[in-house]
Amino acid sequence: MSVENMPKKKPRLRRQFTLDFKAEIAALCRRLGSAVDHIGLHVRADNATAIGLYRRLGFTDITDFTEATHAALA
Repeated sequence: MSVENMPKKKPRLRRQFTLDFKAEIAALCRRLGSAVDHIGLHVRADNATAIGLYRRLGFTDITDFTEATHAALA
């Protein structure tokens, strides 16, 4: 199969956060913040929309993580 005939991978669509969703997340963070010492999130590095939202809510970057996919040996 030539490169030209290979199926093209469709880009993954990102969900747009509605104002209601953002308000719900902010309210949840405020409720949790008064009951726990830390709230941890795992967000893909290429998900700029979510990263921006969480930073606006006061979250800060602590560390990077690597996402890996492993296949079983045949």
